[in-house]
Amino acid sequence: MKSTVTSLSWPQSQWVRTWGPTLVLLPFCLYYTTSRGESGVVEYLNLLIHEAGHLCFYFLGDTMHAAGGSLMQLLLPAAIVAHFWQYHSVLGMQVGLLWLGQNSLAVSVYVGDARVQELALLSNREHDWTYLLTRYDLLPYDQLIAYGFCVGALICFMVLLMMPFYVSDEG
Repeated sequence: MKSTVTSLSWPQSQWVRTWGPTLVLLPFCLYYTTSRGESGVVEYLNLLIHEAGHLCFYFLGDTMHAAGGSLMQLLLPAAIVAHFWQYHSVLGMQVGLLWLGQNSLAVSVYVGDARVQELALLSNREHDWTYLLTRYDLLPYDQLIAYGFCVGALICFMVLLMMPFYVSDEG
């Protein structure tokens, strides 16, 4: 007596495998763009990473200590993108780019606050970006620098959305 086993799996076309994750990530790109990078739960993880960055760069002097928080917020997602690039994982790179873009927007808000200092900070120490921009006589350009981080975020989101055109999951 022969037994036939049928597989209960969703039929997946190449299009769904290629573009499905992109369509799922598109609303996140739009949300982060319109909400200035605010992300709810992920924001707490980013804050933890930001503060860990200050600790990691503490021993490299005042400038690197101040920059370390924002730097770590950008380096960690960039490292994740690089890791998944090595393994040709489109979805991994897209999620990393989403996180990098979201953090770039969050950093842009922080930079844009350097002159007015209205953001609530965890500590009473000086605002990181006020210190950095004042030290290098760039404080009058805080808004321009903040827009640069916004542009970087939008580039991350555009690359994320266009990635299936240029990169495949096959190694």
